[in-house]
Amino acid sequence: MKYTAIKKRVCRRVWKDKNGSEWSYMSASSAKEKNVNHRDIVGDIPSKTKGTTVGELYAQDGVHCCPIAEYHEKLKYSQRVKGYIPCRSEEEQEGYVRILGTAWGKVLAPILAALLILAGAILAIWYFTRESGPPLDESAIAYQMPNGLKNEDPNQIMLPGFKTLTMDAQTGKVQAALVNPEGNPCYFTYVIVLTDTQEELYRSGLLEPGTAVTEFTIENELEPGSYDIELRIETGQLSDYTQEMNSGVVAAKLEVVEE
Repeated sequence: MKYTAIKKRVCRRVWKDKNGSEWSYMSASSAKEKNVNHRDIVGDIPSKTKGTTVGELYAQDGVHCCPIAEYHEKLKYSQRVKGYIPCRSEEEQEGYVRILGTAWGKVLAPILAALLILAGAILAIWYFTRESGPPLDESAIAYQMPNGLKNEDPNQIMLPGFKTLTMDAQTGKVQAALVNPEGNPCYFTYVIVLTDTQEELYRSGLLEPGTAVTEFTIENELEPGSYDIELRIETGQLSDYTQEMNSGVVAAKLEVVEE
């Protein structure tokens, strides 16, 4: 069956077929306003031409034409209606050719959902199987003991000595090298407590051998004066920082001064 396209004022949109020919059509919403129903539709122009054709739609110039496929009232899951081209048959009966397109939202939604699930699974696997490193102290720096002193015996742990630490009463800052000497077979964690009350004043993160915290802050409010303190040195194996080794305690003084 031969049909000829009719250009009406309501046809405000243009569709290009695979040959590049342009066809004026009206939108699906305009068709709804015009009460176009399935009895008015003579056929479909699908996004992919398949199956038997029932006719041809010719442009008004009589040259350009487009095959018309059989009309199916119920759309496939992946199809959507783009619009309608008014037409007239050889018997002068008017109707519409429906232009079908791909409903990309429906097509891509399950793919995107699958990708999100896959990404979530990969992230979960990474999170639960990743190797979390030891919680090193972020303020630690590379540090060498005076005169290049280092531990030469891997079966022993070298502990540094402390006499006096000085704290600024206003800022709480202390400038002292809490060092893990190079060559030690373990991590260090420094815990500073008041000897009398066992109140904890400061706790460092893990220190690797050959590193030190050279400045830290005590948050506890202390009046100016001299305090007996203990520097407790907790240790952990380099292969597994949660496995403790021999620890040590160094007695010292904390001088709180107003500068």
